[in-house]
Amino acid sequence: VRHAADPALVTIKAYQIGNNCVIDVIDNGPGISAESADKIFEPFYTTESGGTGLGLYLARTLCEINHSKLSYLLDDKISCFRIHFSKDGSADY
Repeated sequence: VRHAADPALVTIKAYQIGNNCVIDVIDNGPGISAESADKIFEPFYTTESGGTGLGLYLARTLCEINHSKLSYLLDDKISCFRIHFSKDGSADY
């Protein structure tokens, strides 16, 4: 919500792709720049003066520990964080 436009609109979608369950979190904000998008999951990377750079790193690590995958997608001006959950616990997404 903090990075969404004003008024903030956050959409959460849950659905199935093949054998995987997927959750998308989409907001109406400007998205993440292409330069930053490649780095957002690195530990200690931040664009905020008061940030630690650990939030997305920890979120991705927690997903991986639980046999899922967190990714960032930018398509047609839609900024989306996606979590893939594998039904059988495999790492195939």
